[in-house]
Amino acid sequence: MPLGRFTGKVCILSGATDGIGLATARRLGLEGCKVVVSSRKNENVQKALDVLQNEGIEASGIPCHHGKKENRKRLIDYTLERYGRLDHVFMSAGANPHVGSLLTVTEEQFTKVRNY
Repeated sequence: MPLGRFTGKVCILSGATDGIGLATARRLGLEGCKVVVSSRKNENVQKALDVLQNEGIEASGIPCHHGKKENRKRLIDYTLERYGRLDHVFMSAGANPHVGSLLTVTEEQFTKVRNY
């Protein structure tokens, strides 16, 4: 049952076109939040927007590679231009180039995860 806890708020969500990110965008939207979804691929953003908007959620979004500073700036600028505010950021995008024991992670792999 929606409680309206996020009514009037605006949230950027990274990696929000599938899985946990999309589920979070949906829940925030059902709670009254305006959601801005992002992902690397435009077609994924559009699919997520179709899902959210078909449920009556106020959603917009643009492609964004969160590993690139200029993309992150463009996403924030887009949100501020569209809604005039930013209240929350939910970072669901991630990368992990290493599978295995933490003791065998190389410095390069650790840096990629940390800087993603």
